Amino acid sequence: MPVPNPQAERHKRLAYIAEMLAQLRLMALQDGHDLVAHLISMAQMEARTNVLTAKDHDDPSSRS
Repeated sequence: MPVPNPQAERHKRLAYIAEMLAQLRLMALQDGHDLVAHLISMAQMEARTNVLTAKDHDDPSSRS
């Protein structure tokens, strides 16, 4: 039986959220909602920052 890996699960969830944001942004653009698309784009940037930060915290070699 595989051992659960909390970091891998968190990264999977973050990847899923990023994919959903991308789909929502595309739908907003297709419907002409530029402001909504811009706000989603900002959320995507924040999500990317969180993913990078999470990876830094998961990597023991990056700790001081």
